[in-house]
Amino acid sequence: MRDAEGTKGGERKEIFLNLKGEASSHVFLRCKVELEGLSRGDVLEILVDDPSATVDIPKCLNEEGHAVLEVQRMGEAVWKIAVEKGGE
Repeated sequence: MRDAEGTKGGERKEIFLNLKGEASSHVFLRCKVELEGLSRGDVLEILVDDPSATVDIPKCLNEEGHAVLEVQRMGEAVWKIAVEKGGE
């Protein structure tokens, strides 16, 4: 599931992806594709339920030049990862 909040007058865009049920490797690929379509400073928020994604995804996205804003536990087995697109 993908939701976009619009941008007006130079505001940053925020995209939400619900990737619960997806393996960590698939989550990374989906994040990478979504980030490619965003502008620097835009934010991608994802929901995951794979505990390994809470470590693997931030590490990989940092290596790609993006800033991980937060990794927050949202429930018993759900985490939110917020990433700001880095520069190109």
